[in-house]
Amino acid sequence: MASIREYLKTRFTFKITSTHLMLGGVLFLCAACLGFLGYNPLDAMNMRWKQLHDPYIPINTFQPGPQLVFVYLGSAHCAYSNTEEMPEIIQGLKLAVKRHAEESGRSFRAVGIASNWIVDHGIEHLRKFGTFDEIMTGQSWLNTGSLKYIWKDLPGQGATPQVLVVERVVETPFEAHRKGQGYMISEEKLIVRVVGVEALSQWLANGVALPSSEKAN
Repeated sequence: MASIREYLKTRFTFKITSTHLMLGGVLFLCAACLGFLGYNPLDAMNMRWKQLHDPYIPINTFQPGPQLVFVYLGSAHCAYSNTEEMPEIIQGLKLAVKRHAEESGRSFRAVGIASNWIVDHGIEHLRKFGTFDEIMTGQSWLNTGSLKYIWKDLPGQGATPQVLVVERVVETPFEAHRKGQGYMISEEKLIVRVVGVEALSQWLANGVALPSSEKAN
């Protein structure tokens, strides 16, 4: 009887050990294949951390008067919107347009738009590019941002990625001449539209020049 118990114990232990070894071997082969393809999970985690770092800090208060708006339009499913250099390009352009606003006495806002059907996909895409004051996604090319900046109010090429710089005037009910009239955006006009990775990269390299306009009083 004792010899049978010892036999079963040995047999059972061998099976468990073999299973562990087999699983370990499979995991090792998977890791080796991923490494051969150039994928490193630690690099992915570091990239995610870097995506959240952005020196731009929104001003969460109303700023009546002239304003420059930086609009990024991309897509989680557009290969060109997701190239490795795009986050750095968009961040550089955003900060440069912000400097233009400050130097001309205007406030600044950054808007991110993702032309995706699934909202979570659009949010995850925009997260790569740091901080925005406002984001819009969902409904693909029919979302509110796409309708405004591509098809209707400020029509242009339906392509991603692209950046628009828009000039407008912000009005609030706190201004003496508008007491009780509500919030409003007026005199909105397109200053510049740049489409495509190469054109955006070149624009950044050339100093992000904007067409000359009168400085705000």
